[in-house]
Amino acid sequence: PLEVLRHLLSQRGGPRQEGSFMEHRVATVAFCDLQSFHCYCQTLAPQEILLVLTQFFDLVCEAVSSNFGTVDKYIGDCVMALWNCPQPIADHEDCALVAVLQMRAGLAQLREVVSPLTPTVMDFTAGLHSGPVMAGSLGSKVRLAYTCIGAGVNTAARLQPLNSE
Repeated sequence: PLEVLRHLLSQRGGPRQEGSFMEHRVATVAFCDLQSFHCYCQTLAPQEILLVLTQFFDLVCEAVSSNFGTVDKYIGDCVMALWNCPQPIADHEDCALVAVLQMRAGLAQLREVVSPLTPTVMDFTAGLHSGPVMAGSLGSKVRLAYTCIGAGVNTAARLQPLNSE
């Protein structure tokens, strides 16, 4: 995202070619996972699976970006999103919670698109946590990516599956 690029370019002479640059932050991290995705994969054609994923990602990404968050990455059918990284946000916890609630509210419209394709009811779970992280560019000499790591990220990741029925 553009805000990540701007942040990295402003850091001590720009992104480092030789390796990682990370900084301590308190951030809010969310993992939003599409439930029963394996059912879609077993019953839908590839182009229909693509439609389901695209619609879900659009819903999540719109809610994240409209609430000052950054989509960090897609992990299969899961989205990892960050608040207070890279740009500081005073009320990042509230922004993240509002984003997840907007995703939940938008789910009804998404179900209308998906329901003709499969009897599986579309739903998602989210793990949301605020805590200390290391944020910045991480990777190797040949590929760097902006992300967050640390206990705060792990806690959000572990909370997400606990919200399954």
